[in-house]
Amino acid sequence: MWLLAVLWLAGCGATPSTSTPKQSEESVPATPPEVEPVARFPDSLAAKDLPPLLVPLRVHELYQEAEYAAQRLARDIRAYQAADRATQAMEEPSEKQLESLQASLKRVEQDLNKLGHIVNSIEVKGGDPTAYRRYRRVIESSMFTGSASEALIPIETWKQRYNSREYWISRARKWLWLLPVWLIAWVSAFTLSRVVRRWLIHSENFSVLFRKFAVRAVRRFVWACAILVSLSVLGIRTGPLLTALGAAGLVLGLALQNALGNLVNGLLLMVYRPFDVGDRVNAAGTEGFVQHVGLVSTTLHSIGHELITVPNSVMWNTVITNRTGLARRWLIQTVAIRHGSNVEQATKVIESVLAEAEWVLESDDVEVGIDHVDEWGIHMTVRCWCRTEEYWDCWYGVYPQVLSRLEAAGIEVAIPQRELVILQKRGDLPGHDPDDADEERPEEDGEGPDGNEEPPAGDAAAS
Repeated sequence: MWLLAVLWLAGCGATPSTSTPKQSEESVPATPPEVEPVARFPDSLAAKDLPPLLVPLRVHELYQEAEYAAQRLARDIRAYQAADRATQAMEEPSEKQLESLQASLKRVEQDLNKLGHIVNSIEVKGGDPTAYRRYRRVIESSMFTGSASEALIPIETWKQRYNSREYWISRARKWLWLLPVWLIAWVSAFTLSRVVRRWLIHSENFSVLFRKFAVRAVRRFVWACAILVSLSVLGIRTGPLLTALGAAGLVLGLALQNALGNLVNGLLLMVYRPFDVGDRVNAAGTEGFVQHVGLVSTTLHSIGHELITVPNSVMWNTVITNRTGLARRWLIQTVAIRHGSNVEQATKVIESVLAEAEWVLESDDVEVGIDHVDEWGIHMTVRCWCRTEEYWDCWYGVYPQVLSRLEAAGIEVAIPQRELVILQKRGDLPGHDPDDADEERPEEDGEGPDGNEEPPAGDAAAS
């Protein structure tokens, strides 16, 4: 009896449940059922747009989509391998063939991504996509998977290519072609720079700074073109390189805004040319001779033999005084003569000195006249024109001659000085006996020794 009861309970416990048990991760997955491939979506659909369309599909419909995606992937891989073999057989494949090869690689990438989305959807809805996942993993492991613009070339293909004698012969030919390219570039840079320099020298509308900048720009432009041609000869595509350089230039431009501001201000200084190389300028709180204007800063050589570097943005946004920007300068000096001197004679003497000086330009604009009069003397202003490069020669040459001529004519030059006159009482004078003061006083009160009235005591003390 008890044995029958135990057997009956065991049979009830062994009754299979209506729910599907969860498969263990260590068990061997079942093979997906045999399905017919069905394509419900166009092949041109992008892989990123596929997941939302897979949501309403059931498991057996997803199996159909996975089978179609796997067959399409195999077809595209075979097409890519055939195109790759044809490209490798050619020494110099054309641009059209390379673009076709890249298009086939992009289709392989799209198929891999679509199959991955379908496999994930099958797994989420309770199916078993292990076979498709293994197939996709094998395809990825046997090829390089890069971006859509990169080649998915098998490793063995690269090994065969680099071990090929024809490959290195072709590379050597390309490197030999670089010799005439660089020779032509050197001749072109030298010739064009000389032509531009001569044309700018004959034109008076351009400064020395702009001439140097234009010559350097032409030379560097020619060498940049030579580099691009050399890359093309070596088989390196310059389009992606230029795109990367443009993106890098944009990032650097945002990061180096101050440097770009200096660059723009340097170009403005060269175009509008408020000064030139060798000019003596006073700007940004400093003074010196312009030595060099670069794309970022301006270099000045100070009078005290110092090298001063000023950013172009500071130089452009400040007041610039160019002391040597014009062909001639107006020399202004002041000469002071003593009070009582003959002003007309002093004027004639100064004019004669200016007429004989070799630095003074022959002009009717020479001016000699009284500027002002103060307690020191009569200040006369001397104005005359001289060449800019002879300004300091005229300054230190005219003034000594004016002083010597005035002295020879008997006209004294005013020198700032003071004369003090001290009045003392007779008793306080040295060598005088104060006891004799009463004896020398006249007998009559109010009269001095000469009979005149004696000044009051307060007035004498004041004097």
